[in-house]
Amino acid sequence: MTPGIEYFMKHIADYSTLLLITDGFHERPTIQVAKPVIQLITSNGSDDKFADMPYRTIKMKNDI
Repeated sequence: MTPGIEYFMKHIADYSTLLLITDGFHERPTIQVAKPVIQLITSNGSDDKFADMPYRTIKMKNDI
């Protein structure tokens, strides 16, 4: 996730929101983001380690 977040921060003037689509099995982000972040986690993914993050985390009910 770090490279994607770094890119977003470098070009932050061009975007209003960062959307992360993931299974949740990644390192816990350590970069503070100045704009809203939505994290969409697959239905079989893990959202346990993100409960206290300032991100809006949504777990999908069914994968498409």
